[in-house]
Amino acid sequence: MLNVRRTTGGLRAATLIAMALGVLLAGVPASAAPQPDSDTDNGWAGHGAAHGRTGARAAAAAQPTGYPINGIDVSSHDHAGSKTVNWAAQRAGGDEFAFVKATEGTSYVNPYFDQDYHGAKDAGLYTGAYAYGRPDLGDPAGQANHFVNQMQWSTDGRTLPPFLDMEWPYASLNLPACYGLSQAAMRSWISSFLAQVKTRIGTTPMLYTNVNWWNPCTGNSAAFGQYPLDISSCNSAPPSVPGWGANWTFWQYEIDACERGATRDYDVFNGTLADLAALAGGGSVVPLSVVGGQAVVHEGYTSVFTVNAADGHVQETYLARLGGAWVTQDL
Repeated sequence: MLNVRRTTGGLRAATLIAMALGVLLAGVPASAAPQPDSDTDNGWAGHGAAHGRTGARAAAAAQPTGYPINGIDVSSHDHAGSKTVNWAAQRAGGDEFAFVKATEGTSYVNPYFDQDYHGAKDAGLYTGAYAYGRPDLGDPAGQANHFVNQMQWSTDGRTLPPFLDMEWPYASLNLPACYGLSQAAMRSWISSFLAQVKTRIGTTPMLYTNVNWWNPCTGNSAAFGQYPLDISSCNSAPPSVPGWGANWTFWQYEIDACERGATRDYDVFNGTLADLAALAGGGSVVPLSVVGGQAVVHEGYTSVFTVNAADGHVQETYLARLGGAWVTQDL
């Protein structure tokens, strides 16, 4: 999976881990469950029927130490009761990134997606979209296509890879914890969705989940480790997840279901700000051996790495796929 880190020594060099495409598996039959037709309890990252809502609320958890790059994820829930998200204030408060729910199923679109997606980007945050997975509705490729059609994917250097949100069904669906699918059918559905997104945008998407859902519903599957992981956990540290171990990329460490008084879903990134920028750039493999002027073809652009003679830093000169201009930056 992708867990980007910088190495330090005589110079700072970029080390990004390759993101491989999983095997495309057959989809599963669609069920008769209805498509969501309103924005009421329509699901958002970190929430679902299995989350408890009882007990006294304490203070919201502080940002975990050792992970200074923080952000939030939002959905229509963040607009309940005429609430809004003040993205300029979020940026001024230190947020570096945001994820916004875009779709669910093959027809629902978050009515606040465009507002929040562009609000976050305009405020200077690295921004990504996510889809709430509905395996009970079948048609994983159709749900993936609907997601890609709505999520406004861009190779602008500010767009984070999108993620598929796999968790407990929200209560109003009255569905079993695993959407009524067998473990094999669930693995097939997830694979097909992710593969279709990869085919459409040319960048490896991410997976969001929690171990209390993932392990029983996929059979502790370790088959998805090539996809970056966004792990949700109220624990003091994220749990080990089959296929990833502790190599997560984002950690959603605080949600209201943690019952600590959180008013939003809070996240941290497992890396530096330069790593986050690289992830938004769509890079794939950048081994240390490229230092010295060799060209490297990424998923979204081409880079040449050289050593700055003046200060010893690695410099990246890249040609954006949609830009056409060479840009140089220190890493």
